[in-house]
Amino acid sequence: MLLALTLSLFGCSGLRLVSGAGERGASELPETARELLERLLPDALPGDQLLYVAPSAGLPSQGTLYPLTREHGGWRPAPGFVAVAVNLGRNGVAPPWEKREGDGRTPSGLFPLTGSFGAGADAPGRLPYRQVGPDDLWVDDPLSPDYNRPVLRGTGAPRSFERLLRPDQLYRWVLVLDYNSDPVLRGLGSAIFLHLERAPGATTSGCVSLNEPDLLRLLAWLDPERHPKLALGSPDDLKVLAGGIAQTLPSDLPQEFRTRLAGGRPLALNRQGEYRGAAVTLPVELQRQLERSGSWRPGCPVAPGELAYLVLRYWGFDGVSHYGELVLHAALAPLALDALETLYRTRFPIASLRLIDEYAGDDARSMAADNSSGFNCRCVPGKPGTFSLHSYGTALDLNPVQNPFLSPDREALPALGLDRATLEAELLATAGCRDNAAACWCPRYPAACPIAPPAAAQYLDRDRPRPGMLLPGTAPLDAFLERGFRWGGDWRFPDYQHLDFSPKLLGLTAPGGTLPRR
Repeated sequence: MLLALTLSLFGCSGLRLVSGAGERGASELPETARELLERLLPDALPGDQLLYVAPSAGLPSQGTLYPLTREHGGWRPAPGFVAVAVNLGRNGVAPPWEKREGDGRTPSGLFPLTGSFGAGADAPGRLPYRQVGPDDLWVDDPLSPDYNRPVLRGTGAPRSFERLLRPDQLYRWVLVLDYNSDPVLRGLGSAIFLHLERAPGATTSGCVSLNEPDLLRLLAWLDPERHPKLALGSPDDLKVLAGGIAQTLPSDLPQEFRTRLAGGRPLALNRQGEYRGAAVTLPVELQRQLERSGSWRPGCPVAPGELAYLVLRYWGFDGVSHYGELVLHAALAPLALDALETLYRTRFPIASLRLIDEYAGDDARSMAADNSSGFNCRCVPGKPGTFSLHSYGTALDLNPVQNPFLSPDREALPALGLDRATLEAELLATAGCRDNAAACWCPRYPAACPIAPPAAAQYLDRDRPRPGMLLPGTAPLDAFLERGFRWGGDWRFPDYQHLDFSPKLLGLTAPGGTLPRR
């Protein structure tokens, strides 16, 4: 299940002071960790307050927190503080960019500490603080526009959330980790806090916890003018964070893809089994390439900064594993990577996975080449001036030849005695057809029902499964539907290749106020 339960009441808990070798954790910051932190946070970056959480090698759901300050170009223990033992996620720590909603893991990474909240009227220290009440919620529903945001009860209709005023008092004092906030990536995890423990040694659902005296001391010490941060992860995690996402991928990754990945900020990663998928913000070099091809231009409904570049493994029809590229809205990167992992695991073949700019932004050329693609700033076919959902980066087309797109040719309708503006439902009704034009209307009126691409005509018979076809009740299609995507195969004039995620769920709006259907 992607969605968390309505209340995460078994969540984050537990810290205590480490006073000697017999306690959990280690009292001295390991030299290896110190060197890696200095690589991760060089002098050029602002800030001289750092909380470093080191997971225990033998018990990954436990760890040690080190309050540090920058002195003489390096990180040293903060005066007056000692290391404290902490509790982490019940399933340990997720490697960088691999945390997912509901997986019971604490994310590794580097996170600014910008604010706090709690039940008390005030909190010590200078960080911005907000007292919460019974109507304060934190949304953990990946399909909500307010995912990983605090809201008031009655705002929207999230299917799951956490109450911030809790009866168990775990959130009496809370330090908020600035995790998964810019952009908010669907399914990457939410509500990651440093808060009070339930009991010493009790694991969490993904947060970091400690006892009340230690948390209050940290809150009193942290100063927003000193740009405090929290770093969390093993030495191996810190190496990955310092080296970038491209280094996590195998040596057979084409150098062109590796270079592009290095040009963007890491967003999400999936390394299940032999599958590899990575997403970064759109590199500047690639943005320029999309502009030259015309697949992005000023006036498109999303800016380049809202897009992500994805590289992933897929199975070809030749039975060989290949690497391909996609551009999608950044918020969808984890969901898309994870759905495509299912395609890889089930050996669902993909004919081609190249960027649309290789076809000069021409969707017809891309479909004719049986190329699967995502973002393309173009209009809905037959509706000039109406941006397609591909223009928002929220749609992708898979195997166009094996999954044809059908649409009525409006110019051919008068020859059938029908008005060009006749609604699709009426077109079917006048011919005595049911909901799907592929089985009835299009075979009866082929001249008025073009098939795109033309080579896909042989795949109109959906009762004869063949490799690469998206079919109801199969794992490849379900992988997208379970993550909130919609399928064009359900339309009256089906677009079997089309999958999309509603822009409304991402808080996106259309330039003209009305979002397209496809």
